[in-house]
Amino acid sequence: MRTNYLFLCLAISFTVLAQEKKDSVIKYIKIEQEKLVKFYLDSTTTPLARTERKDFEGIHHFPINLKCRVVAQLEKLDQLDTVIFLTSSGKKKRYIKYAKANFKLDGKKHSLILYRMADIKKPE
Repeated sequence: MRTNYLFLCLAISFTVLAQEKKDSVIKYIKIEQEKLVKFYLDSTTTPLARTERKDFEGIHHFPINLKCRVVAQLEKLDQLDTVIFLTSSGKKKRYIKYAKANFKLDGKKHSLILYRMADIKKPE
């Protein structure tokens, strides 16, 4: 009987701790989302032109889904190709293919190419 009671207490403790960790991660994500919106609304930091700020209605985020949180292995690319992307304001920006992030999601292997701005110092 004592063993069952001890097991039950441990199970409840782990569940509470896991929920607290999950809640703190969600809180952190929401704080970062709010910082991003403030960044775009602040006239001293926003990349938006004055005419674009007037029509800016905020940033629409997908619902937070912690199942999509992954740990990736970074693979630095040998050949650093330059790519040009159009920004939302129509400007052309140069980026360099820098690395590949390899990860699993729902048991399937995935990879994403990571880019860095071409006009900044190359990381060590």
